[in-house]
Amino acid sequence: MSSTPASPPRRGLIWAARLVWLLFAALNFGLFIASLAQIAAISPFADCPTAESACQLNVITMADVEVARATGIPPAVITGFVLGASLFARLAIVGAGIIIFALRPNDWVAWLMSLVLLTVLVEGVSQLGALQWLADVSFGVGAVGWMPVPFIFPNGRVEPRWLKWPVVALTFGLGPLWTPATSAWLGGPAAVFVNLVSLLWVVLGLYALIYRYRKVSTPTERQQTKWVLVGLIATFATSLTYSSLQVLFPPWQPSPARLAALFVNGIFYVIGYGLLGLGLVFAMLRYRLWDIDVVIRRTLLYTALTASLALIYFGAVVVLQGLFSGLTGENNLAIIGSTLLIAALFQPLRRRLQVLIDRRFYRRKYDAAQALAGFAASARDDLELAGVTARLLAVVDDTMQPTASSVWLRPAGEAPPPAPR
Repeated sequence: MSSTPASPPRRGLIWAARLVWLLFAALNFGLFIASLAQIAAISPFADCPTAESACQLNVITMADVEVARATGIPPAVITGFVLGASLFARLAIVGAGIIIFALRPNDWVAWLMSLVLLTVLVEGVSQLGALQWLADVSFGVGAVGWMPVPFIFPNGRVEPRWLKWPVVALTFGLGPLWTPATSAWLGGPAAVFVNLVSLLWVVLGLYALIYRYRKVSTPTERQQTKWVLVGLIATFATSLTYSSLQVLFPPWQPSPARLAALFVNGIFYVIGYGLLGLGLVFAMLRYRLWDIDVVIRRTLLYTALTASLALIYFGAVVVLQGLFSGLTGENNLAIIGSTLLIAALFQPLRRRLQVLIDRRFYRRKYDAAQALAGFAASARDDLELAGVTARLLAVVDDTMQPTASSVWLRPAGEAPPPAPR
C-alpha cells in the first residue's frame, strides 16, 4: 500500500496563502525586533538571591556577573554569548522555514511547517506591554499549527484514517492551551489534565508516525520521516541536557560551574535548533534523502563508542588509582595508564561496535557484506569457471534479489570491444 502526495491547491488559494505567510512573517519579525529593543532598554542582569525569586532558570544574574569578574571574565562576554546563541538558534529555525516556503510554495504541508517555524521568534517573549497579546496570539497560531504535523507529514493525509477527528479535536482543543497566556492561569487539576492530554498527543503522534512508516509510506517518504525524526531526537536530547543543567545550576546558586553551564547550554541550544532546522529542510525539499542512513549509522556508532570509552576510562582511573596509590602514592600514573588504554582500544572497539550495529540494525547490509566476503574467499581457490559463475549468480540472488540474473562471458576467440574514447 502506498501513499500519494497531497494535491496542490488552486492558484487563488496559493496566492492567498503566500500573502498570509508574508504578513505573519512580518508580524513575528516585528515583535522579535521589539523584544530585542526591550531587552536593550532594561538591565540585562536579574537579582535572584533565593529560590523563591521570580527568575527564569536561564537568566543571567548580578551574582553571576560578580563571579565572572572574580574569575577574570568580562560580563559582556557572558551576555554576548548567551544572547548571541539564542539569536543564532532562532534565526536558524526561521531560516529553515524561509527556505522551505521559498522552494516549496505550492505544497500546503510545507507552507504549514514554515509558518509554524516562524513562531520561534516570539518564543519566551514577554514584557512587550500593549503588544504582548500579539506575541501570545502568534505563538498560539504556531502551537495550533504544530499539533497535526505528526499525523499529516509528509503527504498531508491523516494516517491512520480513524485518527482524523481526534486530530481535529487535539489541534483546536489542546493547541491554544500551550500558549503562555493560557498556561499562566492554568493550575491544579486543569494543569494536570492539560499535561495528560499532551501526553496522549505524543503517544498518538508516535503511533501515527510508526504506522505510516511501516504500512503507508513510499521509500522516499520513509527517508523524509527519518530526517525529521533525527532532528527531533537531537532537539529532545539537547533540550534534556539544557534543562538538566538549568536545574543543577540554578540562578540563586552562583558559581564558576554555573557560568560554564551557561556557556554549554548556549552551545546545546544552537546544536538542537540547528539540527532540527537542517532535518526539516532536507525532508521537505527531498534533498540528499538517502544520506540519512549514513548519518544514523555513524551517529549510532560514535555515540556507542564514546559512551563505552568513557566508561572504560573512568573505570580504569578508579581501579588504577587504588592500585598505584597503595604502591607509589601517585595518581598521575593512573591517568596516563587509562589514556594509553583508551588509545589502544579505540580502533578494535570501533570495529567491534560497527559489526554489532550492522548486525542488529542493518542486517541486510551486513548479510550482503558477509556474502561478498565469502565469495571473494572462495573464488581465489576455485579454478573452474563454471563453479565461479554459479557462486557469482548465487551471491547476486542472495544480496540483490533480482527477478532474473545471468552471466555473459565473451568467447575465447572474439576480440574485445573497442575502448570508448
